[in-house]
Amino acid sequence: MNALGFSVNVRKNGATSEVSVTGDLDLVTAPELSAALNEAVQHCSAESLILDLSGITFMDSSGLRVLLRTADACKSTGVFLYLTGVTPQIQKLLTLAGVAEWFDYA
Repeated sequence: MNALGFSVNVRKNGATSEVSVTGDLDLVTAPELSAALNEAVQHCSAESLILDLSGITFMDSSGLRVLLRTADACKSTGVFLYLTGVTPQIQKLLTLAGVAEWFDYA
């Protein structure tokens, strides 16, 4: 966990990479998550990526942008992306942005 209370934990479990996020996902912390997700998608040879958002306390449009870029990267590389732990605040953000149906939920 960094000084801002934000952390990203990446675990490889067979053909699945699991990424857990804790803290505020905003302009300051989005690059850290983006880098971890890029690594998981591009270099871990996973068949699926599970992104656990249950520890997110706040997410703004910067976090949304990371999710959309990750969905696009997964689609282009054949990796299945699943969101889990989607809080009501995150669901509302996805719905208002018109992209809730772009994701699969575990």
